[in-house]
Amino acid sequence: MDQALVASQFLHQFKLELTPLAPPSDLFNLPTSRTHLHCHWKRPFTKGQQLRLWVPAITHETAADTLVIACSSNSQGYRLTLAFTNEEQAFRFRMVEQLCHIHHYHRQMQHQGRRLSLNEAACEWISRFACSFTSATASL
Repeated sequence: MDQALVASQFLHQFKLELTPLAPPSDLFNLPTSRTHLHCHWKRPFTKGQQLRLWVPAITHETAADTLVIACSSNSQGYRLTLAFTNEEQAFRFRMVEQLCHIHHYHRQMQHQGRRLSLNEAACEWISRFACSFTSATASL
């Protein structure tokens, strides 16, 4: 799969995968979430194409379905704007994003010489940062 560089402080550290689900459809007849994801990809996708998004290094079980609402070429390949197909899909990806933050925090603590398990790092990250983790974003 192609690798994306996501416009997020931590998500760019993880390989994302996009799998086409269906051929392009009429964008205006499909409901979508207000939450969008902007990322850079090596190849273009067609507006209206449905894609499944996941971060395999973090979880193979949790994916989110998206719809391509824009695709334009740039110096990194193509800039995609993806809308989640509904609020549940947006929420699922926000949970994956939190896992990315936790994994980053775990590595950061290890670099500082703290030997926390991933579960300990997760508990610490949640107690310190979860309350400030936004409930939705327009751009990750």
